[in-house]
Amino acid sequence: MKILKIIIVVIALNFSSSAFAEISYSQFENGDSYEGNLVNDTMNGYGKYTWFNDSIAVTYEGNWVNNNMHGFGKKIFSNGDVYEGNFVNDTMNGYGKYTYSDGEFYEGSLVNDVVSGYGKYTYVDGHVYLGNLVNGVLNGYGKFTWLSGEVYEGDWLNGVMNGYGKYTWSSGEVYEGDWVNGNMSY
Repeated sequence: MKILKIIIVVIALNFSSSAFAEISYSQFENGDSYEGNLVNDTMNGYGKYTWFNDSIAVTYEGNWVNNNMHGFGKKIFSNGDVYEGNFVNDTMNGYGKYTYSDGEFYEGSLVNDVVSGYGKYTYVDGHVYLGNLVNGVLNGYGKFTWLSGEVYEGDWLNGVMNGYGKYTWSSGEVYEGDWVNGNMSY
C-alpha cells in the first residue's frame, strides 16, 4: 500500500511539471564530483559536492538552489575543520557551528564565511568567550571565562579588554571600571 502511494505521487509530479527532478552522480574533468538532485541539469534540492580548494579537499552536503549552496548544510574540510549551519549563495551566512581541527569551536553568527556577530567561542584549553565578534575578533560586549575561574565581562576592542568592564579573579577579588588596551584604568 505505501509503495503504491509513492509511485502515484512520483508519477503525478512528473506529469504535472515541465521540470523533472533526477538524482544523479557526476564526475567532472577537474576531479570534482556531485551526487544529488538535479533539475534541468542544475543542482537543486539535496546533494553532496566534493572539490579541491588550494590542495584542501572540501565536501559540502546539504541544500542547493540554482547551483549554489543555500539553506542548511555541512561543509567538511580535509584539514579536519567542519562547519554545519546556514549557507546563502555559496557562503556560510547566519547561524552555525564551526569546529576547528584542533578542537576549538565556535557556535553563532557568521557573515560571508567569517565569524561575525553574537556567538560562543570555546578554546582548546577550555576558556570560553560568549559575546560579539567582528571578523573573528572579540569586539563589543562579551564575557570571557578562563579555566582558572577568572571572568571578565564587559567591552572588547580588537581582541582586548577596552572600555567598561568587570573582572573577577578566582580569589573573589573584583575590579569594576574602565579598561584601556587590556589594562585597568584607575
